[in-house]
Amino acid sequence: MNKQKLASSIIFLFSLFLLISCSNEPVDPAVATQLAAANAVASNGGGGTTGTYYVKAQVDGVQNNWSTAIQAQYSTTLHALMILSSDGTTSMSLHIMQSTDVTATNYPLVWTNVGCSQNIGADIFASDYSDFTTSAGSITLTQFDLTNKIAKGTFNFVGKNNAMTATKTYTNGEFNVTFTVQ
Repeated sequence: MNKQKLASSIIFLFSLFLLISCSNEPVDPAVATQLAAANAVASNGGGGTTGTYYVKAQVDGVQNNWSTAIQAQYSTTLHALMILSSDGTTSMSLHIMQSTDVTATNYPLVWTNVGCSQNIGADIFASDYSDFTTSAGSITLTQFDLTNKIAKGTFNFVGKNNAMTATKTYTNGEFNVTFTVQ
């Protein structure tokens, strides 16, 4: 059973890496507009956004909102919540992976298990650093409702790029999303 969990964890982390680093090309504004229009009528069952669903934070003191497209998923097998969101040109990723069920509580950032990252073109500013250390910070779930599939909370961290030559400070992060269950 432990080997199965380890294999599942490795597959999940590899998938997470692929999702946040696949492309460094900005989204075509026409596609972003079509996606936003389609999401306005979507139920957001782990899919698009509506006016009440969002992921936002201050990055180096400037407000950012990654709510053009939001995908969120909870894996009951891996005990993992993953939130991917985009503003059409950059994306934000939050993940919590535990050995037991995810609940509404504070999760300090821990290497590979609890983390945040922002993809800006070719740069990824992540809470997990390339020297295998982790940023101070946390993701706090203030609501985690498996029945209605809603996750709501806050986050903060200091992200460093892969070369560890630049940093960005993420404060007052908030999210309110619906998710699918796998």
